[in-house]
Amino acid sequence: MLEQLLVDLSGREKAEVLDQFRMIVGSIIILASPLSTHSLAQMLGMSADAINDILDWFHSVLSIPSASGSPVRLIHLSFRDFLLDPEKRETNPFWVDEQQTHERLATHCLRVMKGCLRADICELQAPGTPRLSISSATIEASLPSEVQYACLYWVYHVEQSQVPPYDGDQVHDFLCRYFLQWLEALSIIGRASEGISIIKILQSHVKVSRLS
Repeated sequence: MLEQLLVDLSGREKAEVLDQFRMIVGSIIILASPLSTHSLAQMLGMSADAINDILDWFHSVLSIPSASGSPVRLIHLSFRDFLLDPEKRETNPFWVDEQQTHERLATHCLRVMKGCLRADICELQAPGTPRLSISSATIEASLPSEVQYACLYWVYHVEQSQVPPYDGDQVHDFLCRYFLQWLEALSIIGRASEGISIIKILQSHVKVSRLS
């Protein structure tokens, strides 16, 4: 199945297909929670058509709904294991670097949040408005699925990438500029209580340097 993707392609074309495969399918098998093709396109900064062209080859191992708003799910865990197996790094051209994919997804999560989060994101203009009084339609319009995913799982991807945050990097920049907006978003989607545990995970992952 995988090899058919590369039939009759030049070396350059094969490299492009493999890069798209790792970007799209690699992300799908790494995600903490499934996303739809539409949300995945927004997350990766790609067109939905490009994603669908790749996914058309994988109906046997991925559950790909016809509705663009329904999540794509992994059917066989063995497919994930095959792609991530470190022992196949040199022999499997479709091998996916797990840590690198987490690092890339962390970057995409931060980009998505920076492009969306702002104060009073639901335009309530009334501080202290109970969350239950905000309609689901308003929440979805203000915080689409990919933004909600990013808010919940960006630290997970940072942690799994095994790249410690440091002063001046993209994580530091995000926290300096968007920390309160991020907490507001978690509150609006009903996940405010998870903010503390997410912060604790991030703190445990920060590499502290001491000057002698």
